[in-house]
Amino acid sequence: MKKLIGSLTFFGLIGLMLVGQPNKADAQAMKNWTWDRYNLSFKLPYRMRVTRNNKRGFIAKMSGLILKIKPWKSRRSTARSSAMYGYGSYRIVRRKRIRKKRYIRGRSGFQRYLILGDGYVGRSPAYFAVIGLASKNSSNNFYVRMWWKKYNHRWVKRYIVKIALSFRSSLGGRRLPPSGGGYVPPSRRYVPMKNWIWKRYRLKFGLPSRMRPSRSTKYQFIAKMRGLVLKIKPWKSRRSTARSAAMYGYSSYRIVRRKRITRRKYIRGRRGLNRYVIVGDGFVNGRSARFAVIGLTSKRSVDNFYVRMWWHSYNNVYMKKYIGKIARSFRSY
Repeated sequence: MKKLIGSLTFFGLIGLMLVGQPNKADAQAMKNWTWDRYNLSFKLPYRMRVTRNNKRGFIAKMSGLILKIKPWKSRRSTARSSAMYGYGSYRIVRRKRIRKKRYIRGRSGFQRYLILGDGYVGRSPAYFAVIGLASKNSSNNFYVRMWWKKYNHRWVKRYIVKIALSFRSSLGGRRLPPSGGGYVPPSRRYVPMKNWIWKRYRLKFGLPSRMRPSRSTKYQFIAKMRGLVLKIKPWKSRRSTARSAAMYGYSSYRIVRRKRITRRKYIRGRRGLNRYVIVGDGFVNGRSARFAVIGLTSKRSVDNFYVRMWWHSYNNVYMKKYIGKIARSFRSY
């Protein structure tokens, strides 16, 4: 009887140990999140909760760990310079000491530079990490800063590289079920468009599905979405070409300051219109922006057109898929 009780007690203790041990898959589970202001997608540990998500910064917290993401608006900055700026301006961690720094390779269009170290937050020893992110697709680069208390070190260090590799530019997002949390970007192959008509001039064209017309008169057609404004105007000159219409639209584009042309070319189409596209960058109200001007001419009509649009740099990845599609969509009916 004593042997039976002893064996039951032994196996019971083993069972409790197995039940009490956390699952490694659960311990390393991560959620998808999106910083909508800059179309930035990334993953964070499932325990973290977002407390701020606006144009100034993205903040997520949990017990003994705080993570902050901020834009670093410098076209010439690299991932390393972004990380070093984030490290140098990290005031909450005192007596900082760098333990490790290196580049992290990834395939999502970002360069990543990681700095790891330790120091003190208040009087308590703590660890910190700074991740610099730079991309050719956007003028807005980023730096990620996080610090955690010493008792969290073994848990957090498994996530640092995973967080750094998870960053990517998203094209909008759709909500996941509540169990998934956060956002996930849609497939990059899918580029939704919606057809519109400017009845005054019998002109048909396609625009991104997010855009909504705000004006349609004999003088102009205007459509907008967050961070993007598009205007179409008639250019009444029989002798004008698609190139001259585009150049006129470019030279008279006053809202974009310090304009610089990065690309221009003819776009072929089969709908009776010649198309010439100018793409460039500049500044709108002190913020970096991109713009495009499309010249449209037709032998069938006296009314030629030029299309002007500008968008903030955080929309560049989203918009560059649409410029050619918008230009080719124009047709007379």
